[in-house]
Parts: sequence; structure tokens; C-alpha cells
Amino acid sequence: MKISDSILRRLTSLEEDPENADLEKWAGENPSRQQMLRRLSDPEYLRKGYEFHKLIDPARPMRDMQNRIDRMHSRNRNKMIGWTAAAVAVGVVATLFVNHDTKVTPLPEAQQTAQAVEEEETIRPGKTMALLSTSTGESIALDETNSNIAESGQIVLDADDKSAEIPMELCLDVPRGGEFKIMLEDSTMVWLNSQSQLHYPEHFATNERRVEISGEAYFQVHKDAKRPFYVESNGQIIQVYGTTFNVKAYPDEEKSYTTLETGKISLRNVADGGEVFLKPGHQAVFDKTNEKVELKSVRTQVITGWRSGRFVFEGQPLKTIMRDISRWYDIEYEFTDPRFEEIIFMGSIPRYSEFPTVVAILEACGDIRFKVSGKKVTITNS
Repeated sequence: MKISDSILRRLTSLEEDPENADLEKWAGENPSRQQMLRRLSDPEYLRKGYEFHKLIDPARPMRDMQNRIDRMHSRNRNKMIGWTAAAVAVGVVATLFVNHDTKVTPLPEAQQTAQAVEEEETIRPGKTMALLSTSTGESIALDETNSNIAESGQIVLDADDKSAEIPMELCLDVPRGGEFKIMLEDSTMVWLNSQSQLHYPEHFATNERRVEISGEAYFQVHKDAKRPFYVESNGQIIQVYGTTFNVKAYPDEEKSYTTLETGKISLRNVADGGEVFLKPGHQAVFDKTNEKVELKSVRTQVITGWRSGRFVFEGQPLKTIMRDISRWYDIEYEFTDPRFEEIIFMGSIPRYSEFPTVVAILEACGDIRFKVSGKKVTITNS
């Protein structure tokens, strides 16, 4: 008798299967077998396992491992934690790779970990929402039901309002737990991440286009040779020549990151006027404390993964990961030990996952535990 075949018949048969007795006999008094039989005979458990399995990219582990090997050779880094996951039958098993001692340590089922917090419903993934305000004091709350209001980059005022004759300054404010996409007056597209603000005019000037960003945004700038496009953020000015790029410039972070995907841009330091040019695949890291800029090559899909629905990590410490996750899920968090902040991760998490899935993946990969109380998360190891 094949146990897997008997379990399959139990799930798909409308009538009593004579092999059910054999299954019960096989489980006997063995607690592990009894638990396995209960789970593999539970359609709801299998459904959740299948949903979790669909979140996994089976090709990702090989890419991650190759990237780690490349970085080790080029940077001589001797410590890196990566992760991979694979679906085995109907169980989902995560595996942790510890590079410094070449030991492979199997971990508990990620699905079980997710079930431990599946009752937690106060933490939800972000959604489409923003507040659009004008310099005349008007404001409109935007979400997925009326997001088209902002697509033109304008607010329609009452016909008898004389202020409508004067171009307004607008502010699009995306709160924690939100995201928003807007098309500006010149057809430039801007995707705003959580806790971000975009300041822009109702109508651009005849000689230039200028906006200001705080937080993170992905730009797809419409080409216009007669009107250069400028983005101001945290002490630097980006001049755009018709391109796609990502800016991450949160006020509470020590550094700003400008990543060029296609086209051409330059960065100018407001303080000293120095200018650097970026090529596609390059990232400029601006240190706010010393106002220095470091250029490096990156995989742009890692940086812009948030726009296409994934958190992608490549050699990032947990403190950075939690900062991004906290903005998206609108949570507060704390580490019980500063050492946990420096755990390095590689991998990705679907951006629209329920929070228990995020917890399951991070716990399985980093030998840490999340304790959730309302919207407060404590990261520990016990």
C-alpha cells in the first residue's frame, strides 16, 4: 500500500474507501504519523499549503546562490545567510544556508509557523490610498475607487472659484500602509511607495519641469528636450533626460539611493554643486552626514521590485528589511537583541502577502521569532 495514494483516494472519493482502515492502522499510536495523517487529510490545510507554495519561485535559490558566490569572490565576504524554499508533496519546507560553516540546517515547516499567527488580523498589507492637497487649502482622499481623479495631476475646482485661474502647487501624500500611482500633466508616470510625498505643480513651466520627493518613488519620465525634468530630494537635485529610475530618500534614513534603470540622469549636490552622471544599472548612494556620493553597480530589479509586487533582498540586514516592511504593513517593531538587526538575508517576499506569510518566511530563514501583539512586533530568538 502506498500511503500517498491512499490519502489521495480519501480526499477525492465520495464513498468510504476500504483502505481507510489501513491508513488508521498505519498511523497506529505513533503521534507523528497521526499528525501527518490528520494534516494530509485536511483539505483546508492542503489549500493553505498550496497557496503558500504558489508564492515560491523555484528558480530563485539557484540565482541567489550564484549571486552570493559572485559577491564572495569579488568582495571576499565570509558571512552571508541566504534562503531557499521548495514544495515537497503537500508540505512546504524551508531551508537555511549558513555560508561561513558550509552547514545545511533543515528548518520546521513554514506553513506551521504561519498558522501560529494566522489569527492575527490587525496587520494587513498596504493598499492604494493617498491624500491630494492643494496650495489653496483643498484636499481629496484617494483610494482605488477614485484614483482616476489624480491621474491628470490636477484637481478640478468649482467654476466660480477664481483661484482656478492660478496654477496650484499640489502635494500627494501616501501614508504608511499605502501606495499610489499618478500621471503628471506632461504624461510622466510616478509610483509612490508607503510614507512618501510628491510635491509638484498643477502645470509645469514652459522652460522646465520640477518636482520634489520625500520617501520612495519610481519615475517614468516623458521625454521633452525643451523642458528638462528635475527631481529634488534630501539635498540633491536629479536632472532627468527621459528615463526610468528609482529614488529612495526617506528623512529618517542616513542615506539616499538613486538607481537608474534606463536612459540617463545626473545628480547634483545642492551644497557644493558637484555633479555625477549615472549609467543604467548604476546606483548613487548619497550620505547625508558627509554629503558624499558613492556609485556602485546593482541589479535594478532588486531595487524596483516593490513596484512589481515583491520585496527583494540581496545582502540586506534585517534592520533595513524591517524598516521597509513596517512602512508597508503599518506596524511598529523592536529587536530584543541588537545582533538580530545585522542578520543578512537574500530572497524575496510577495508584497501583497498576508503578514503571517512574511513572518513564516523570515522566521524560517533567520533563526528568529516574531511575537505579534496588535500592531506591535517584537523580534527575538525564542
